[in-house]
Amino acid sequence: MNMQEKVIKILMEEQHEDGSFGRFHTMDSRLKQKIPTTEAAAWLMYENSITRQVDVCNKTCLYMERLLDDTGKWPDSWEKNEYFKSAVPLFIASKLALFTSETEEYKRVLNTWIFILISAFQTNQYSAHRANDISKQLLGVKIDKTYIGLHSLNCLALFALNTDKIPIPIQNAYLQWLHNFVGKITYTDVEPKNLINSPKSTRVISLLSKFKYFEKEFSNLV
Repeated sequence: MNMQEKVIKILMEEQHEDGSFGRFHTMDSRLKQKIPTTEAAAWLMYENSITRQVDVCNKTCLYMERLLDDTGKWPDSWEKNEYFKSAVPLFIASKLALFTSETEEYKRVLNTWIFILISAFQTNQYSAHRANDISKQLLGVKIDKTYIGLHSLNCLALFALNTDKIPIPIQNAYLQWLHNFVGKITYTDVEPKNLINSPKSTRVISLLSKFKYFEKEFSNLV
């Protein structure tokens, strides 16, 4: 049994009937689970090249599509901060992006965030003012320097897996901005300004490499 087959076996053992793995984003520390959340399961599948052609993956994707259509069924606690209402669809859509989805709600969330990205880099330079202005209009909150900012792992994944929908100059400007970003990619311990090949940075590097000018911008990693 190869590694992928071993992972599929674990996924099948841990998966709930509805296709989820219990909570989506925040693990329940009271439970002993090999796979703590649906989000963790999605990353595990993606990083082991398990696609929607495999039943356990497709079942999870169908669950995520249903959840995105009705976020009122969010299985975790609803966090009491102003960004969470916009964060939940981003959490879900960024995991669906790992496998593709054709639902209307997925496309709506994706297009909203791509529009925010393009607006923020309208002059090929990041503008916090434009990012906040357009996100306030579309999401109801200002995103700059928040956990749903464009430097978050969720945004990075959503954009990296949909580069065909993002103009090349915007991709280039986004990469340059990330490379010079002071701080960590949200939900990781990775500082892109000091990015090196290491186990903890593998996921971020894999996503960054999807952009056209990755090799030029991060030449030290090639």
